[in-house]
Amino acid sequence: MMNEKLIACIQSERIVPLFRKKSQAFISALVPVLAQTGFHTVEITMESSEAAASINAIKRNDPSFFVGAGTVKPLRMLIEHWMPAQTLSSRQSSMRQ
Repeated sequence: MMNEKLIACIQSERIVPLFRKKSQAFISALVPVLAQTGFHTVEITMESSEAAASINAIKRNDPSFFVGAGTVKPLRMLIEHWMPAQTLSSRQSSMRQ
C-alpha cells in the first residue's frame, strides 16, 4: 500500500525536491513551504551530518510526507543511522558468519 501511495505521489508531482549537504535548519524551514505548494516528497542526501536528524524531524512533523534518503553508499552507513544499537550488534554478528 505504501509503495502504491508513493508511486502515485511521484507520478502526480513529477518532481522530487532534493536537499544535498543542507543543514537541518535550512531543510526544516523549506519543507513546510514545499508542503504548502503541493509537494509531499523530498530526498535528503546522507552527505550531511544532520541528514538523519532532518529526516526524523520531517517525519515527526508530518508522518504522511515521503522522505527518501539518498547517497547511502555503504550498508554500514544505513545501519548506523537507522537501526537501534541493539539491532546493529546482532546484525553485525550475523554478517560475520
